[in-house]
Amino acid sequence: MGMFDPKKRKIFAAVIAVVLVLAGVIGIRGTQLLMQKERETLLQYFSDGFLWSTARILEKCSVSADISEIFKGKVHARYDLGVGGVLSGMWKMAEASETGLRADLRAIPVRQETIEICERLDVNPYKLLSEGAVLLGTGAFASSDSGSRDRQSSCRQ
Repeated sequence: MGMFDPKKRKIFAAVIAVVLVLAGVIGIRGTQLLMQKERETLLQYFSDGFLWSTARILEKCSVSADISEIFKGKVHARYDLGVGGVLSGMWKMAEASETGLRADLRAIPVRQETIEICERLDVNPYKLLSEGAVLLGTGAFASSDSGSRDRQSSCRQ
């Protein structure tokens, strides 16, 4: 008694998949703040022109307030990213759902300028202030163009 006999019992496990869709580009506001606070340090690595053009590009990055409309009826949860960045947002959504999480960080859109600045300042871009980006919890979502994503689609140059 007390021992599990797999021949006598069948255990069924259900896996409920909720796909988190990121609308926007992460770390924009955090990058802007780093550029203001660490300008002198950054000028040791980058030209003034690079910092100026990066600031102009980042000003144009935004997500439409009605982004949920794109997924009409398929959005089960919405989390506006901010302090703690996308990692914090994913953690909070998983925690609220009482579930685990598997994420492909390569699929998260990050501006190359953000990556360059974060590397020089030893900052994790996935933890940067990400105001303007939104995590949407949807049902199963398949993109017909998943192999060739435009990582800068919400930023006009």
